[in-house]
Amino acid sequence: MTYSDYARRGFFELVAAACLAGAVVVALETTVARRTRPYLAALLALLALTAVVLVSAAFRLRLYQDAYGWTELRLYVLMTIGALAVTLVVMAGLAVRGRMRWLGHGLAVIGVVALVGLNVVAPAAFVAERNLERVIDPSLVPADGHAGLDAWYLGVLPDDAVPVLVKALPALPEAERMDVSRLLRDRRLELATDPAFASPAAWNLGRERAREALSTLP
Repeated sequence: MTYSDYARRGFFELVAAACLAGAVVVALETTVARRTRPYLAALLALLALTAVVLVSAAFRLRLYQDAYGWTELRLYVLMTIGALAVTLVVMAGLAVRGRMRWLGHGLAVIGVVALVGLNVVAPAAFVAERNLERVIDPSLVPADGHAGLDAWYLGVLPDDAVPVLVKALPALPEAERMDVSRLLRDRRLELATDPAFASPAAWNLGRERAREALSTLP
């Protein structure tokens, strides 16, 4: 069985099962008349088993990423699994204290923290850096993984990835360096000539940093 088959098989089912278990806990907490110790123990056991399911899903996804590299979608999915795991911890704490009514507030805080963390990580730059590292240091790739560089995918990443590509250019093998150089020249031409990027309303920090990085290329 390949990494791809192992990672994909049952992955979304695992995440769906975790979400369903969380919904069951919420339903029980809103309908149960008496919160006895056996009930609470069973509830915490369900949350613990659900956490094991999430760990399995994250492990499968990480194996897939190690073998085939990162994409923005895979990063988003991994962060979603992390947010679900934190949600389980919050639910357990609220269940113990009998304050499940505060779950909505907890979910709001988790959502805000996740969005802020996503902006701090800068997904495009993170994905580009991780994939370039795999080419520069092939030892990071499992024996039966894919060590090649998907230049096309790097070329369609948002502007935040451009400074990372420019910085890594000298360290890349010749073939990959030529591919990335061509992509960067195309991006520089696009930013310089496309009227859509000339409007002040189209300005953003990532694009400005991309222009600065591209200006250093010959």
